[in-house]
Amino acid sequence: MDRPGEVYIERIVGQDGGGPRGRGACDVGRYGIHPRSDGPVAAGRQAYRTVGVESTEELLGAVINELAGGAVLIMAAAPADYRPAERATLKIKKKSDALRIDLVRNPDILKTVASRKAADPSLAGLFVVGFAAETHDVEAYALSKLEEKDLDMICLNDVAKEGAGFSADTNIVVVFTRGGGRFDFPLMTKKDLAAGILKKVEIELAAREQ
Repeated sequence: MDRPGEVYIERIVGQDGGGPRGRGACDVGRYGIHPRSDGPVAAGRQAYRTVGVESTEELLGAVINELAGGAVLIMAAAPADYRPAERATLKIKKKSDALRIDLVRNPDILKTVASRKAADPSLAGLFVVGFAAETHDVEAYALSKLEEKDLDMICLNDVAKEGAGFSADTNIVVVFTRGGGRFDFPLMTKKDLAAGILKKVEIELAAREQ
């Protein structure tokens, strides 16, 4: 099924709602995009807005609508790479032993964001974080994605490792940055890892201002 997962757009705003004015004066407003969910949702002391989507194409549109030069886009979703060429409006009846469903390629959201960023000077300050879930040649694939999709940072998830991946409450991640930096997060809970990744984003943003 073409059901994208969760995407967060982290927008750095000043206390008066404007752009960044130094690390001490910045809050992080969280904006989540979830399948079939609309409206404000509490996230601890902060709030984020949700935008309901049901397909990768809708997810792309929702992401594009939120892009801004002072934002941090964290693409943690795993949207479907392909979708059925035709959508049935009625139940498909059983007629034979085999059933063929033709698939077509879904849009690549990160590539589209990279193209928009390159074409629009107002998006020059957009900080984009991608994720790579790999099973072999993991670092090579992650570094290739970092360059190919013009990312500022990529989080490599070797799902073949014990305690990592989708079926565990823990994870192991290696972060690579545009400037050639590397940071290894050892086995930890996904909640702690999320906080660590956000802290790494904060460090990279601070380095931009120096």
